[in-house]
Amino acid sequence: MTEKKNVLKPAGLSIPAVLSAHHLLLPYRLQQAKANWAEIMGEPIAKYSYICGFQDTTVTVAVLNSVWMNQLFMFKESILIKLNEFIGEAYLQDVSFRKSGKKPKKIVYEWKDGEAEAYIPKGTLKNIALDATLFDKIEKETAVAERGIRDKIIRLRCLQERRKILYGNAGFKKCRSCGRWIENGEERCRFCKAEEKRKQQVAIRSLLEDMPWLKWDDIKKGDFFSPCKVFEENYNTVRRNMIYQLIDKVYHGYDREDEDLVLALLITQKEPAALSVSFIQNLVAKYRRKEDVSSYRRQSND
Repeated sequence: MTEKKNVLKPAGLSIPAVLSAHHLLLPYRLQQAKANWAEIMGEPIAKYSYICGFQDTTVTVAVLNSVWMNQLFMFKESILIKLNEFIGEAYLQDVSFRKSGKKPKKIVYEWKDGEAEAYIPKGTLKNIALDATLFDKIEKETAVAERGIRDKIIRLRCLQERRKILYGNAGFKKCRSCGRWIENGEERCRFCKAEEKRKQQVAIRSLLEDMPWLKWDDIKKGDFFSPCKVFEENYNTVRRNMIYQLIDKVYHGYDREDEDLVLALLITQKEPAALSVSFIQNLVAKYRRKEDVSSYRRQSND
C-alpha cells in the first residue's frame, strides 16, 4: 500500500489553477475587475462611473454625466492598459461608454430583521394537496414510461403542479412571453424585456444607419415602428452610442469622409442637403486630436 501525502497550499494559489483548468480564470478575473473598478482607476473616477459589462473583447463603462464621459473618452487607452494589467493579459481591446443616470444598487444577500423576501411565495410544497382528477391525469401521461423512471416522473410532475398552486395563491403569474413566474402587475420577466430592448436597439441602429438625420418626432410621425416611452429611450441610447463611436474614429484619425458626414447628420439632425462640405469639416475638426498639444498641457500651469 502506498501512502499519499497532500501538500496544502494557500487558496489564493490553488484556486487560479483550478479555474484555469476549467477555462474559468478569465471570466473570474473580468468579474473581479468589475468589482474592483475603484481600486483600478481610483476613487475620483469610480465615483462617477462603473463597469456595466463585457462583450467579447470590449468593456462597457457607464458614466453618470456627460462631463465625465468626455474626460474618460480621452483616457480610453489608459483605461485599457490598467484593466489588462489587472486581468493579467492583453485581453480587452476596446472601451465603449454609455450614459447612466445613477449607479445600480449593490446586491445584498442578508435580509434585515423583519424584512421578507417578497418575490418568493411563502408556503411548503409538500403541504399542498393535489386534486384527484389532476393526479389521475398525471398517471395517464406517464403510463408509457418504464416503472422505475415513471415513479420519478410522477414525483416531478406533482412538484410542478404544487408549485403552480403555490405561486398562483401568492398572486404570481407567468410571463406572457417565456412562462417564467413573475410578480403580479408585471407583464413580462426581465429577461424578455432585455431581449425586446436589444431587438429595438438593433432596429433603430439599422434605421439611423440609413437615415442618420431622423429625429424622434420624425419616427413618431412615420410608420417605422410603434412608438412608446421605452422605445424613445432606446432611440436616444443608440444615437448617442453611434455619435461616440464615430467621434472615437475621428479622434484617433481613422475616419472616412462618409463617416464624417454621418457624424454631422447625427449631431445636427439636419438632412444632407442642408450641410455644406466646409461645415462638416469644421464640425469634425472639433473632435480631432491636436497633435501639437500634449495631453498633459494643463499641468504645465501648476
